Amino acid sequence: AIDIALWDVHGRAVGQPVAALLGGVKRERIAAYASGLPGATLAERIELARSLVARGFDAIKFAAVVSHEGIAAEMRALREALGPQVRIAVDLHWKFGADEAIALIDELARWQPFFVEAPCAPYSSAAEWIARRLSSVFCSPGDSASHAAYWLANSVSPPTSGTSIACR
Repeated sequence: AIDIALWDVHGRAVGQPVAALLGGVKRERIAAYASGLPGATLAERIELARSLVARGFDAIKFAAVVSHEGIAAEMRALREALGPQVRIAVDLHWKFGADEAIALIDELARWQPFFVEAPCAPYSSAAEWIARRLSSVFCSPGDSASHAAYWLANSVSPPTSGTSIACR
Protein backbone atom coordinates (compact mmCIF):
# COMPACT_ATOMS: atom_id res chain seq x y z
CA ALA A 1 0.00 0.00 0.00
CA ILE A 2 2.87 2.38 0.74
CA ASP A 3 4.34 1.92 -2.72
CA ILE A 4 1.02 2.81 -4.34
CA ALA A 5 0.67 5.88 -2.13
CA LEU A 6 4.19 6.99 -3.08
CA TRP A 7 3.36 6.71 -6.80
CA ASP A 8 0.26 8.82 -6.16
CA VAL A 9 2.20 11.46 -4.22
CA HIS A 10 4.87 11.60 -6.93
CA GLY A 11 2.23 11.90 -9.68
CA ARG A 12 0.53 14.78 -7.87
CA ALA A 13 3.89 16.50 -7.33
CA VAL A 14 4.79 16.41 -11.03
CA GLY A 15 1.23 16.91 -12.29
CA GLN A 16 1.03 13.53 -14.03
CA PRO A 17 -1.35 10.62 -13.61
CA VAL A 18 0.28 7.46 -12.27
CA ALA A 19 -0.48 5.69 -15.57
CA ALA A 20 1.74 8.21 -17.41
CA LEU A 21 4.53 7.68 -14.89
CA LEU A 22 4.36 3.96 -15.52
CA GLY A 23 4.60 4.26 -19.29
CA GLY A 24 1.10 5.25 -20.35
CA VAL A 25 -2.32 3.68 -20.48
CA LYS A 26 -2.11 0.23 -22.02
CA ARG A 27 -5.83 -0.54 -22.07
CA GLU A 28 -9.08 1.16 -21.19
CA ARG A 29 -10.61 -1.86 -19.46
CA ILE A 30 -9.22 -4.78 -17.49
CA ALA A 31 -10.81 -8.10 -16.70
CA ALA A 32 -11.96 -8.58 -13.12
CA TYR A 33 -13.76 -11.23 -11.16
CA ALA A 34 -16.03 -10.95 -8.14
CA SER A 35 -14.27 -12.62 -5.23
CA GLY A 36 -16.25 -14.30 -2.49
CA LEU A 37 -19.88 -15.21 -2.16
CA PRO A 38 -20.64 -14.48 1.52
CA GLY A 39 -24.12 -15.98 1.70
CA ALA A 40 -24.92 -18.30 4.62
CA THR A 41 -26.45 -21.01 2.43
CA LEU A 42 -25.72 -22.39 -1.01
CA ALA A 43 -29.01 -20.94 -2.26
CA GLU A 44 -27.97 -17.47 -1.02
CA ARG A 45 -24.54 -17.79 -2.64
CA ILE A 46 -26.10 -18.82 -5.94
CA GLU A 47 -28.48 -15.86 -5.80
CA LEU A 48 -25.58 -13.52 -5.03
CA ALA A 49 -23.61 -14.97 -7.95
CA ARG A 50 -26.58 -14.44 -10.27
CA SER A 51 -26.89 -10.83 -9.11
CA LEU A 52 -23.18 -10.23 -9.75
CA VAL A 53 -23.51 -11.65 -13.26
CA ALA A 54 -26.55 -9.40 -13.81
CA ARG A 55 -24.35 -6.44 -12.78
CA GLY A 56 -21.82 -7.33 -15.48
CA PHE A 57 -19.34 -9.73 -13.90
CA ASP A 58 -18.50 -12.65 -16.15
CA ALA A 59 -16.24 -14.32 -13.59
CA ILE A 60 -16.86 -15.30 -9.96
CA LYS A 61 -14.60 -16.86 -7.29
CA PHE A 62 -16.06 -18.68 -4.32
CA ALA A 63 -14.33 -19.64 -1.08
CA ALA A 64 -14.15 -23.31 -0.17
CA VAL A 65 -14.22 -22.47 3.55
CA VAL A 66 -17.91 -21.60 3.31
CA SER A 67 -18.87 -24.51 1.03
CA HIS A 68 -20.74 -26.34 3.76
CA GLU A 69 -22.52 -28.55 1.23
CA GLY A 70 -19.16 -29.58 -0.21
CA ILE A 71 -16.78 -27.89 -2.60
CA ALA A 72 -17.66 -30.06 -5.60
CA ALA A 73 -21.39 -29.70 -4.88
CA GLU A 74 -21.02 -25.92 -4.78
CA MET A 75 -19.03 -25.84 -8.02
CA ARG A 76 -21.65 -28.00 -9.71
CA ALA A 77 -24.55 -25.89 -8.39
CA LEU A 78 -22.89 -22.64 -9.48
CA ARG A 79 -22.12 -24.02 -12.94
CA GLU A 80 -25.69 -25.25 -13.36
CA ALA A 81 -27.11 -21.91 -12.16
CA LEU A 82 -24.76 -19.63 -14.11
CA GLY A 83 -24.18 -21.63 -17.28
CA PRO A 84 -21.03 -22.22 -19.31
CA GLN A 85 -20.38 -18.55 -20.21
CA VAL A 86 -19.52 -17.50 -16.63
CA ARG A 87 -16.01 -18.26 -15.43
CA ILE A 88 -16.10 -19.81 -11.95
CA ALA A 89 -12.99 -20.07 -9.78
CA VAL A 90 -12.57 -21.63 -6.35
CA ASP A 91 -10.23 -20.60 -3.55
CA LEU A 92 -9.25 -23.69 -1.55
CA HIS A 93 -7.44 -21.62 1.10
CA TRP A 94 -4.42 -23.94 1.37
CA LYS A 95 -6.54 -26.65 3.01
CA PHE A 96 -5.17 -29.75 1.28
CA GLY A 97 -2.11 -31.89 0.78
CA ALA A 98 -1.06 -32.78 -2.77
CA ASP A 99 -3.04 -36.03 -3.03
CA GLU A 100 -6.24 -34.46 -1.70
CA ALA A 101 -5.80 -31.41 -3.91
CA ILE A 102 -5.26 -33.50 -7.04
CA ALA A 103 -8.33 -35.63 -6.31
CA LEU A 104 -10.52 -32.59 -5.65
CA ILE A 105 -9.25 -30.64 -8.67
CA ASP A 106 -9.87 -33.69 -10.87
CA GLU A 107 -13.41 -33.87 -9.50
CA LEU A 108 -13.95 -30.14 -10.10
CA ALA A 109 -12.61 -30.37 -13.67
CA ARG A 110 -15.92 -31.68 -15.06
CA TRP A 111 -17.49 -28.27 -14.24
CA GLN A 112 -14.71 -26.34 -16.00
CA PRO A 113 -13.33 -24.12 -13.24
CA PHE A 114 -11.69 -20.91 -14.43
CA PHE A 115 -8.90 -21.62 -11.94
CA VAL A 116 -8.29 -23.17 -8.53
CA GLU A 117 -6.46 -20.96 -6.04
CA ALA A 118 -4.26 -22.05 -3.14
CA PRO A 119 -4.85 -25.81 -3.28
CA CYS A 120 -2.07 -26.85 -0.88
CA ALA A 121 -0.71 -25.79 2.48
CA PRO A 122 1.46 -22.64 2.49
CA TYR A 123 5.17 -23.17 1.93
CA SER A 124 4.59 -26.67 0.61
CA SER A 125 6.29 -26.15 -2.74
CA ALA A 126 6.51 -29.86 -3.48
CA ALA A 127 2.79 -30.35 -2.89
CA GLU A 128 1.96 -27.28 -4.99
CA TRP A 129 4.26 -28.43 -7.79
CA ILE A 130 2.68 -31.89 -7.82
CA ALA A 131 -0.85 -30.48 -7.79
CA ARG A 132 -0.06 -28.13 -10.68
CA ARG A 133 1.68 -30.76 -12.79
CA LEU A 134 -0.95 -33.46 -12.32
CA SER A 135 -3.96 -31.26 -12.83
CA SER A 136 -5.63 -30.20 -16.05
CA VAL A 137 -7.06 -27.17 -14.23
CA PHE A 138 -5.26 -23.82 -14.00
CA CYS A 139 -3.94 -23.40 -10.43
CA SER A 140 -2.77 -20.31 -8.53
CA PRO A 141 -0.75 -20.28 -5.29
CA GLY A 142 -2.96 -17.58 -3.79
CA ASP A 143 -2.60 -13.93 -2.95
CA SER A 144 -0.10 -14.10 -0.13
CA ALA A 145 2.95 -12.33 -1.56
CA SER A 146 5.42 -14.18 0.64
CA HIS A 147 3.80 -17.52 -0.18
CA ALA A 148 3.74 -16.77 -3.92
CA ALA A 149 7.40 -15.69 -3.88
CA TYR A 150 8.42 -18.83 -2.00
CA TRP A 151 6.36 -20.98 -4.35
CA LEU A 152 7.91 -19.44 -7.46
CA ALA A 153 11.42 -19.67 -6.04
CA ASN A 154 10.90 -23.41 -5.64
CA SER A 155 9.04 -23.94 -8.90
CA VAL A 156 10.14 -24.88 -12.38
CA SER A 157 7.73 -22.85 -14.47
CA PRO A 158 7.29 -19.06 -14.42
CA PRO A 159 3.99 -17.28 -13.85
CA THR A 160 1.87 -16.92 -16.96
CA SER A 161 -0.81 -14.35 -16.15
CA GLY A 162 -3.37 -13.11 -13.69
CA THR A 163 -3.71 -10.78 -10.77
CA SER A 164 -2.33 -13.35 -8.38
CA ILE A 165 0.53 -15.38 -9.74
CA ALA A 166 -0.90 -18.25 -11.71
CA CYS A 167 0.82 -21.28 -13.17
CA ARG A 168 -0.24 -24.40 -14.98
